[in-house]
Amino acid sequence: MGKTPDECSAGICRICSAYAVSQEKLWTTHYCVVNSMNKKPVDKKTLILGVVLIAVIIVLRLTGLTTFGSCIRIGYLEKKGLYEWSARYTLLSGSIHRRVNAGEGNHTILIEVNTKSGNIGLEISATDGTVFYSENDIPTSSFKVPVKGEVLISVIAQKHRGGFAIKWNDNYIN
Repeated sequence: MGKTPDECSAGICRICSAYAVSQEKLWTTHYCVVNSMNKKPVDKKTLILGVVLIAVIIVLRLTGLTTFGSCIRIGYLEKKGLYEWSARYTLLSGSIHRRVNAGEGNHTILIEVNTKSGNIGLEISATDGTVFYSENDIPTSSFKVPVKGEVLISVIAQKHRGGFAIKWNDNYIN
């Protein structure tokens, strides 16, 4: 609601500093007061929908079901699951990241890289900064990396053509 006449002194609106001929005219016809009275309250359904949407985004980020980064993806087909992340593409340039929880204790991440051309690098690090693996210009290969706990997997590509597959559940690897 708008301000009351008691909150105005000398006929000057404190909202927009306009001068009114009389205080009565200021409160009945003044633009900013009339518009402030016409504001609609936020609909409860809209507010609840916004809160739920933000909660879903946070849950997706914390569970590792989303990737983030800045890159160019052409012909990019990606598969993300609770225990795997794979992609094949015509072109990938830039970096993409995924946070995963390998579980308590020592575990193994299986990595398969298919390089037709270009350059692809990979870094796997713990959330405390411990680097488990870091390599650039990886050729077509398959290898295992020992890890523990929550890790950040970063794929850094420069005009890379091919794909990658990463699995981190011991049941899928053995």
